[in-house]
Amino acid sequence: MVRWFEIVEGRRQDFEKVFRQDGIWEEFLRLSPGYLKSEPYRVSGKRARYQVFDYWRSHEDFERCRSERQQEIEKLSLLLASEGMVLRETVLGSFYEEGPEDSGLVLG
Repeated sequence: MVRWFEIVEGRRQDFEKVFRQDGIWEEFLRLSPGYLKSEPYRVSGKRARYQVFDYWRSHEDFERCRSERQQEIEKLSLLLASEGMVLRETVLGSFYEEGPEDSGLVLG
């Protein structure tokens, strides 16, 4: 899955702590079978904006995590907003790629 975040001014470091490698988000997803990694990218510009890419072994693994942990995922999103860290979160989509060994979800 690819998501876009607009961060509250002055909260960039806090956001990066959540979404960095071995951060809270990755620790949370690592509990789900098929999770591979997450990559946050800062989008250039005056405002602090990020895109976060989550990678999964297969489409089924991503969908299983989403159905089993949806409430927890929503709670984390609400926490980021209530902590005054995120102004806006937008889901950009899920992207699939055919691989040589299997076909599945590359970006969850």
